[in-house]
Amino acid sequence: MGTTSSDAHLVTATTAILFLLGTAPGCSEQDGATWGSSYSVDYKVVSPGGDWAGIEATIKGPAAKLAVVLTDPEGKSEHAIVQKDEMMSNSHSVRLGMREPHAGTYVLAVKTVDPEAVVWRKELAFSAAQLSVKDVAFGFEPNTGKFELRNVQIALKKDGDLPVQVRDVSFTMDGKTFGGFVQGGMIVGDDEKLVVTVNMVPPTKKQVEQNDIARRGGEFAPLPPISALFDPGERYSVEVKLFYGKDRTCLTFNKELVAPAAPAGGRGASGQE
Repeated sequence: MGTTSSDAHLVTATTAILFLLGTAPGCSEQDGATWGSSYSVDYKVVSPGGDWAGIEATIKGPAAKLAVVLTDPEGKSEHAIVQKDEMMSNSHSVRLGMREPHAGTYVLAVKTVDPEAVVWRKELAFSAAQLSVKDVAFGFEPNTGKFELRNVQIALKKDGDLPVQVRDVSFTMDGKTFGGFVQGGMIVGDDEKLVVTVNMVPPTKKQVEQNDIARRGGEFAPLPPISALFDPGERYSVEVKLFYGKDRTCLTFNKELVAPAAPAGGRGASGQE
């Protein structure tokens, strides 16, 4: 049976409609807004402090009750509800946690609640964080003719999209390995002076409690810190191991520790050349 002129026109019209519905600009997941939607979203990775990291999303569009959903590469989701009165200025920001950030594709979506419909959706591909060491500084204080090692500052450079948390640090010196409590949480920046301070003095009661909780939870517990006294000008080669991220990636490097040449009157003398 042959195709009539009217059939051909119907096929052409149907194809044109499918094209408009399926491939018009703004329809794809990568473009974000669904076809016909007037919503847009600005987003960024944030870590305001501690060990929390997430996505801050600013939704722009008509006032309506909305659900904002972030799904991680493992299929686990976090969501936030935006009430209609919060959108009366046609803009509202929410923060969604990323749990322990890891590489892969996250999906950020916005949908109306009544009726339920996705009005914005985008796949966000993030690369894993990689740390490298820029510098190490040993902090000393004078103590009865010697110098006491009080802290170690490690300046880091981060490559990759995601924030990363430094878990713990160990030091091997003169055949002995020791560690300290890491101060600071997530590292967000890509190329800035990031410093992790490791206190060598005895831990506080709160730090001990946190360490016990980590140990009961099956997480790695840092080595006990020590207070070390050095003679003026004393030198040691120190191997430093820094563990970071969900998989406890190990970064190993070496640095020479040099105690100051003579007792200093001030506090916090540095033993670096």
